[in-house]
Amino acid sequence: MLGNTGTNHTRAGAISPRHGSAWATCALLAATMWMPQAHAQVAVPDKGHGSISTDYAQALVEDRTDSQGNRGTIGIAHYRTVHLNVDYGFADRWAVSASLPYGSNMAAHTDHDPRIFTDPHGQRFIDDGHYRGGWKDWSVGVRYQWLTAPVLLTPYLRYGAPTHDYQFYGESALGLDQTELDFGITAGGRLPRPWQNVYITGDVSYSVMEKIAITKVNHSTIGLDVGYYFSPLLSARVGWTHRQSYGGLGLPGALFNPDGSLNQDVLLYHDTIRNVSFNEIHAGVDYQLSDRYLLTADIGHTLDGDNENLIKAAFDIGISRSF
Repeated sequence: MLGNTGTNHTRAGAISPRHGSAWATCALLAATMWMPQAHAQVAVPDKGHGSISTDYAQALVEDRTDSQGNRGTIGIAHYRTVHLNVDYGFADRWAVSASLPYGSNMAAHTDHDPRIFTDPHGQRFIDDGHYRGGWKDWSVGVRYQWLTAPVLLTPYLRYGAPTHDYQFYGESALGLDQTELDFGITAGGRLPRPWQNVYITGDVSYSVMEKIAITKVNHSTIGLDVGYYFSPLLSARVGWTHRQSYGGLGLPGALFNPDGSLNQDVLLYHDTIRNVSFNEIHAGVDYQLSDRYLLTADIGHTLDGDNENLIKAAFDIGISRSF
């Protein structure tokens, strides 16, 4: 049976300061995608306590897959993101979190050129090999510590939206320009003796996406992490994430009309209406610098997928201060 341990200012103990199963959104948002989101934390801060954190992430994408999983090149896309995060226990068993990312992305040699459209809907050519920066999608979430024994069980709700009306067509776009509402639950705990240094966390969520253009495509995400405490200050973890979309279109077939002509609406909004699935792996370490400061580092890679841009390599390094 799983157990839990207590730590400073955290209800039932933070099994892991961050939970990697929330890396997924869409490979277009690669640097945001694999950042362990605050809403995926299993533990909840005590009332009146919380943490402020920041991290820097990079991701490299060179390949994409079609609806059958066949690989092809997209050219090159490089994503850099700084996240500003806050997590606060506002009541007994309740916590609220918020995140604001700033991104600087670059893509080159891609096939995303809106000048081919009869009506590009305000989209401009941005995949020219130059970095472009801007605020991405802000998010706010709330979670409740439902159970503390025999395992930690924490349902959560999270809402995300674009910070402004940014360019969405292009591999170097800041995001999908789309709102998202996530319902999920996290669970975890430490194993009993003699394996008390091992912890396991899991996350299951369903995301309701804003309908864009032709169809609405929601998705579910499941993640699992296994970690080990080498000492009270140092821990490491490995994890896996799977995402599956519902109601979307298969590419490249859906890009063409029955007469073989290009469907411009499908192509323009393909990133929000395609049916996506992927498997991603990641690993990370956490080091407690002091009672209040925590240093974290993660790496990630996309194994396979359908209708998905594949992360070749990604890393994230961050620091948080508890209060």
